[in-house]
Amino acid sequence: YQWLDCDNNFLVVSGQFGKTFSIAQGGKYAVEVEQNGCFDTSDCYIIAPTGFNDKTDKGLVRVFPNPSNGIITIENKKGLGKTIRIKTIDGRLQKEIKVEDRFIQNIDISDFKAGMYLIEINTGENVNVLIIKE
Repeated sequence: YQWLDCDNNFLVVSGQFGKTFSIAQGGKYAVEVEQNGCFDTSDCYIIAPTGFNDKTDKGLVRVFPNPSNGIITIENKKGLGKTIRIKTIDGRLQKEIKVEDRFIQNIDISDFKAGMYLIEINTGENVNVLIIKE
């Protein structure tokens, strides 16, 4: 695994080459995966660091606790749109939840394998938040 900073022309994120990574600030990131000499790179995703709010820095979207091993809570002051999708870091859909005019949603991820997942919240503008399942 090699993490890349999409906002800096796919610059390698120094020292971040594991399944998980640590960042000091939010931004757009991708991961390049190598297996048996073959390479593939994920799409770029807007990532909010653990414990921080959404990508807009306005605190509109919160996902907690993060990391989690059970129930996560998603709050959005504008509402959660119509669909919340949770995907593996390589884009495989794990769970899709239909939401109707809710501002808070609790989601059980206790049956997920340990690792990183991307929550896609369609609020008129797509908001992506990285979560870690312990």
